[in-house]
Amino acid sequence: MKLPAQRLLGAGLLSVAICTVALALTGLSLSRVYQPTAEGAYASLQTMSNAYKALQAVHYWLAFFAVLTSGLTIFGMLWYGWWRSARGLWWSALALGLLVYGAQVTGKPLPLTQHDARTMLTEARIAGSAPGLGPAVKDWILPGGTVNDGSLGRWYQLHRWLTGAGSLLVSVGLLVWMWRRKMPVGGYWTLAPLALGLLLAATVGAPAGTPATHQDLRMGGPVAPMWYAVPMHALLKWSQGLSPSLGWVGAIAIPTALAVFAFALPFLGRGKWAPVWVRGLGLFGALVVVVAFAQFGSQMQSPASRAAPDIDTAMHSGTPGMMDSERMNETMMRMGARLFDEQGCRNCHSLDGKGASGPGPALDGIGALKPSRSWFVSFLKDPAAQGAALMPSYGHLSSEELNALAEFLRAQRKQ
Repeated sequence: MKLPAQRLLGAGLLSVAICTVALALTGLSLSRVYQPTAEGAYASLQTMSNAYKALQAVHYWLAFFAVLTSGLTIFGMLWYGWWRSARGLWWSALALGLLVYGAQVTGKPLPLTQHDARTMLTEARIAGSAPGLGPAVKDWILPGGTVNDGSLGRWYQLHRWLTGAGSLLVSVGLLVWMWRRKMPVGGYWTLAPLALGLLLAATVGAPAGTPATHQDLRMGGPVAPMWYAVPMHALLKWSQGLSPSLGWVGAIAIPTALAVFAFALPFLGRGKWAPVWVRGLGLFGALVVVVAFAQFGSQMQSPASRAAPDIDTAMHSGTPGMMDSERMNETMMRMGARLFDEQGCRNCHSLDGKGASGPGPALDGIGALKPSRSWFVSFLKDPAAQGAALMPSYGHLSSEELNALAEFLRAQRKQ
């Protein structure tokens, strides 16, 4: 049976499958030198950059195009009704897309650059903020609450055996099925993602980044969402706009519900008007993605960089524990403590052993790291401008309230 847009969408499926097989082969080669430990991970990256530079670059950019091509192919299959006329291919494309995306999420932090370590902590804290199994999931992927040998080893096993091996099995199955059925595909469209990946590998290479510090491994820091995470980042921020404690709804609940809906679509879309409303949902989803990139695209990390966003240079100036000359104001501190609870700060942060374990870091000792009340006020007004892309703005507070909250945070010196 001939399917609509078969040559184009078949080429997309074939290209993702071939990219995945190539990723498995290059990944196996790179795994020979990779050390999944806090001390050895970044050293492994440097070894790869010297001895396996070309292989590392090919692995990095093919992963980029595997995720991108998979997303575009699934949207095309949704638009042309493959969920109705070719359910097996639809389910295979969804499974492969989720596994390829999961491989990117679990594999991106493994070199343990500064941004990678912060990303691991941030993602684990977001998972831990979900009710029910959230805290247990966080404790499993981040034992001890820090990035250490145990946590890195678990991320590596997830990347290697769950998402990596899983995507390889689905890809091989698709390749065998398409070969046996002699499914016609567009050759140029099949080769385009592969050619672009190889071109960028040769001209741009794989980004290096800087090694994670002890503070990055223990407390984390500001992160910039990767391009493939921008839509979920937008959902998280929009959910936080309703309530700071609802970030998990946008980051976890809505994407999970959409994935379940996509797999169930062949059973749900049986009516006469199903293709119409499904296309309408597809257009709405595409619009959400466009709006997400329009609003938050400037905050994302470039695919050609592993640089970690830096919080204002005041954070790094002077010596740790240096405070501005202004003395602490007890009245403002008490008002700030009340605001800290009223504004739901403990829904994302912990302080003195009380509050949530994520998605924000613990605030014990935060006053010893940031030198002035004015810095805190500026940060609270616009966290994203200073690197904390996940934190909601508190610019709606009055100047008096912002200064009081800043004074309370400035007073937290004990670590």
